[in-house]
Amino acid sequence: MKYLKQSIAILCFLSIISFVACKKEDKSPSSESCTNNGYLKFLKVGHKLTYNYSDISTDDSLLTMEITSITSGDAYKYDLTGGGTFTGTYKNRYIKECNDWMLVNVSTDPTSASDKTYPTARKTGDKWTVGTTNNYLVVATGVSITTDAGIFICDKIAYNQTGAFNTDTIYYSNDIGWVKYDGWLMEYSLKSKNF
Repeated sequence: MKYLKQSIAILCFLSIISFVACKKEDKSPSSESCTNNGYLKFLKVGHKLTYNYSDISTDDSLLTMEITSITSGDAYKYDLTGGGTFTGTYKNRYIKECNDWMLVNVSTDPTSASDKTYPTARKTGDKWTVGTTNNYLVVATGVSITTDAGIFICDKIAYNQTGAFNTDTIYYSNDIGWVKYDGWLMEYSLKSKNF
């Protein structure tokens, strides 16, 4: 019995030491070291993507995303125009590639871990959360999606908000950006692009 108690105590001690000694690598972007690796090929000034858009109160609308300029911090400023109830005209939003993440911010040059939206290198089964409620899961990679703009190879990403009953599907490509969104409240698919 004494031997068993000593063994349990030693195992507990070793477990605590190994837990404390292991430090997870932090891949969160920081304002000190942000590298654009060139994965997000759609990020170029002048690129414009137009989507067929509808939501629960808007039918057959167009939504356009246009990259308008680049900031001194290497973020791309973009405008959204058109859309409907859930997306409308929003000027001067920001998007940036930073190390292994795409960062998005609605009002300023994105620089922090709180701005991360999508990892640039995804594989089936990858999961991440943006903020505390926006949950993403890569369902499949290499999925062929046909829209009015053509055929695109995308990652199929399941998206839901904590506490919501529905899960939406995003088809995303580092080359094109958002290709298609199938959701309970809204949907859109790429109609045209100028690149």
